[in-house]
Amino acid sequence: MRSLLIPLALPLAVSLASLAPVMMAEAADATASARLVDFDVPAQTLDLALKAAAAQAGLSVAADQSLLGGRRSAPLHGSYSVQQGFERLLAGTGLRVTVSANLVAITAPPASAKPATELAPVLVTGNINARADIFTTPEMLARVTTEDLRRLPPRNTSDVLANVSGVFTSQGRSDPGVSVNIWGMQDFGRVNVMVDGTRQNFQKSGHGSNGQVYLDPALLSSVDIEKGPTSTVGGAGMIAGIVNFRTLQIDDVLLPEQTVGGRVQGSTGTNATHFLGHAAIGLRMGEETDFLAAVSRRHLGEFRLGRKGGIDHYEGSNNQNAIETPLGEPARATNQDIWSGLAKLGWRPSIDHRLQLSYVGYDTKFTNGDRLAVSGAAQYSVRVDTIKLEYDYQPANSWISIESSLYYTNTRRHEERIANEARPADSFALDFETNTLGGTLQNTAVVELGKWQLTSRTGGEFFHDWTSPKYNDHVSDNSSRDPAWYEGSTPKGKRTVASAFQSLTFDYDEWLRIAAGLRYDHFWLKGNGQMFMGMVPNEMGVRPSSTALYTRFEVDRSAYGVAPTLSLAVKPAPWAQLFVNYGEGLRPPAITETMMYGMHVYNMFPYYPSPGLKEERARTWQFGTNLNFTPGLRPNDALRVKAAWFENRVRNYIVMGAIMSPIATADCGGMLCPSAYVNLNQPAHFRGLDMQVDYDSDDFFANLNVTRVISKLDTADYNPFPLGSWTGYPPTSMGSSGGAGSTLVDMFYFGPPSLKIGLSGGVRLFDRRLELGARWRLERPWKEDTQSVWANQTVRTLDLWAGLQATRQLHLGLAVDNVLDRNYVEITGSGTGLSFAPGRTILGTLTYQF
Repeated sequence: MRSLLIPLALPLAVSLASLAPVMMAEAADATASARLVDFDVPAQTLDLALKAAAAQAGLSVAADQSLLGGRRSAPLHGSYSVQQGFERLLAGTGLRVTVSANLVAITAPPASAKPATELAPVLVTGNINARADIFTTPEMLARVTTEDLRRLPPRNTSDVLANVSGVFTSQGRSDPGVSVNIWGMQDFGRVNVMVDGTRQNFQKSGHGSNGQVYLDPALLSSVDIEKGPTSTVGGAGMIAGIVNFRTLQIDDVLLPEQTVGGRVQGSTGTNATHFLGHAAIGLRMGEETDFLAAVSRRHLGEFRLGRKGGIDHYEGSNNQNAIETPLGEPARATNQDIWSGLAKLGWRPSIDHRLQLSYVGYDTKFTNGDRLAVSGAAQYSVRVDTIKLEYDYQPANSWISIESSLYYTNTRRHEERIANEARPADSFALDFETNTLGGTLQNTAVVELGKWQLTSRTGGEFFHDWTSPKYNDHVSDNSSRDPAWYEGSTPKGKRTVASAFQSLTFDYDEWLRIAAGLRYDHFWLKGNGQMFMGMVPNEMGVRPSSTALYTRFEVDRSAYGVAPTLSLAVKPAPWAQLFVNYGEGLRPPAITETMMYGMHVYNMFPYYPSPGLKEERARTWQFGTNLNFTPGLRPNDALRVKAAWFENRVRNYIVMGAIMSPIATADCGGMLCPSAYVNLNQPAHFRGLDMQVDYDSDDFFANLNVTRVISKLDTADYNPFPLGSWTGYPPTSMGSSGGAGSTLVDMFYFGPPSLKIGLSGGVRLFDRRLELGARWRLERPWKEDTQSVWANQTVRTLDLWAGLQATRQLHLGLAVDNVLDRNYVEITGSGTGLSFAPGRTILGTLTYQF
């Protein structure tokens, strides 16, 4: 979205006479004012807030210090034009903002304007860059901006994060749900994935990932990523990082001068990309109330595979969309029809208070094939409803800045399995439901002590999950199928996590930062089920031929832990910052990991619960640097680098492994042994390099992302008797990396790509109205997986885009994904979780703001 500059008078024109030539350049002024920036500025003293916002916008700011003294800013989070962002920051102060090509001027209303000679500017120089602030923060952060989303419209959610360093995704093209991986870790809440700050904890067991998030990229404004443990909101129960998908806000839709308006966007293209689009409308009722509503649709068909390279067919057990599919032919069971919507009502009864009630809904229908199916595929549907209430209190007091929220998310997945020639009796329905109730509370206090500034963040958060599976057989006389095949693998249960935290950050004279934090996590798990004990043969002629015996089990346990964080950052030069971060995290076992029971489909092998699972405890080191050259290679440009080596060791790492039944009398080997989630005896080790480089100038930009992940599960030993033994612990090599029951058979783990490189760049022409760009990506697979790699290939893809700002309100876009029409596979989860990606796809987009 491009916003129109509001014409403003310059009451301090005399004092800014030296900048008159720049201000007279109307085209440059309009560009600077309309350029979108992803702001993240907490409520604080106004002078500090202006400094932070200016740094994030890459502009200078000039203000009379006497106008700022004693004032507090409103919080500023989200993607806005420079003009919009500073106006929101100054809301309620009566001050005015004027944006020129290189400068933001803060002035008093004309009636109370100070003499020009009293101007005391605070200057922060640099070039406009929507990610500029992450390169000045001594943490491993990343961001996907509104501009990134517009350049290459994503076909699915994985495409949103394709060019983010340190981040991988698991998502099959048959299922619109996505699982996010940070630095080699994913599933069961290791990464806290949120939508507008609400946790998305849905999980359904299978050969794919264990923890899927459903959302429509069309309603996204930006994505914020924080890597590693943290002592602030979002850090409870996770060990790898936070991914927060931010949906549209009122200022994404309305121009600054508008009280009512909207936006429509539509895309269509080749390769079964029938329609991607949304419509949004916003309303401002004075300065107190605003309302936003949006609806989106995503209609995709069975795409064609690439024609060059790769493998001509794939026979993996979980490749539902490309079994025996020749190069260049349509991939079956990749249809998706998605409707989404949101509504947000904001109310500011006074400058100190802000409330917002929001709803985000998602509804999809899609097909998902089966490798033995001959005529058709299973029909799936997913419905997600999220409601959130936010309350912020920011008085003119640097000791108080409260942000709080209460939310509820309900995710329901329905699977309608269809009988076919291969399985004529397979006609049944499955329902999986996850409910999450959560809340957050945080206060930020800022204290100035000479050259020292102390920032304190104190708060807490909680979330409560409960699950409900259901099986319904459509064949009345089908007595051979056990409901536990499905209900047991994603069991019913409850889990609660409550957390309190305190973090302190000391900044000295803009060159030294020392930070320390402490988090206390407490969790509760409760549930029950039926544990398989064996088979008893029935009498001759009785069907089925045997009867499965189960014994009931109960889980009711809790545990707690304390996790510290420490950070040291120094600036040996104005353009360089070195930092070292240490953090600990605690992840409690999930409901499924603890209470899984029943049998694998068709009685292949039993699942056992693990009520004694220990919580995972991670220790993460980051050794990093931020480099900011402004100017860089040319006048009026910027070169920014963020890089770190990370080391993450996780004790009690949980994986699914083959185990010995408590009633076993002899050793068991192979894939048909009982399975359960187990703790590894030795720490899992994830380490590597995470680097991102941004270069930006008036007419050229480039971005480089490099991720190198080395995943090692050490000896991968674990206890093969998690439930003990009633028969005296018979000898077994299971659970030992050196035994006959080797790790390749006993443990189920599939790692992310070991190397990921993304290089993108482009040029801006005709006063930045036309943009031409390209993106090249490389992914090298992880070759130490504990299951067979069916398609062990290095992926290289090339994408192109063009964008034209035809008028102030009309933007036209053209994107070509997979220009070289490569045939390649993507990771969908654990085990043999791989699926083919689309071939060359051309997409045209029109965006109109009214």
